[in-house]
Amino acid sequence: MPFLVSRAGVCQPSSEEMATLKDEFRERHCVTLKGFLDPRVVSWLRARLDRASWARIVHEKLNPPSVDLMLEDDVAIGVLLAMTNTHAVFETVRRLTGCDTIGCYQFRVYRMDAGSGHTDTWHGDDDGNRMVTLSINVGLEAFEGGALEIRERGSRRIVHRVHNTGPGDAILFEIGENLEHCVQEVTGSVSKYAVAGWFQRRPAIDLGGLVRRSTAW
Repeated sequence: MPFLVSRAGVCQPSSEEMATLKDEFRERHCVTLKGFLDPRVVSWLRARLDRASWARIVHEKLNPPSVDLMLEDDVAIGVLLAMTNTHAVFETVRRLTGCDTIGCYQFRVYRMDAGSGHTDTWHGDDDGNRMVTLSINVGLEAFEGGALEIRERGSRRIVHRVHNTGPGDAILFEIGENLEHCVQEVTGSVSKYAVAGWFQRRPAIDLGGLVRRSTAW
């Protein structure tokens, strides 16, 4: 487990592990982080998701527009916010990707159901502020479909495709003006649950204050 986030803190990759991760990120613009989120946290979160409320979100700016469901649970969001917005997480991501100083990780928790038209069509997240995307699978069962694809914007050449179904596994991928990505529609009978967001330059949050105010479970 080269890069693990848990209630106890962050397990840092060794020098050898970091070198391997950096090489993969440079080559594919993306790297898979096995076991990134502690299994106990995934199980706790998944139990909350079963009884949570979800808002249907239509992303009108995409062409064609995409649809998914967004979690409405302040406790779960608060725990994830406190665990991911730490100096240790920020510095490890910087070392791995070579991005600029990170001010915050902003995210949402979403669900994609099979047969419901839930997709994330081709788009780029580059807005001058977002630098790297982190997507964490928080489902307990392997889903079908729902793969992430990354391509070059001009040539439309696919540079990487990954099907991230392991509980707590994460994908870290590059944001750039020359890159686009999409998430395919989920098939089968198992829904996809994921935490997805961006390491951004701004706003620069008060990390100490965030930990003190968090609703630790």
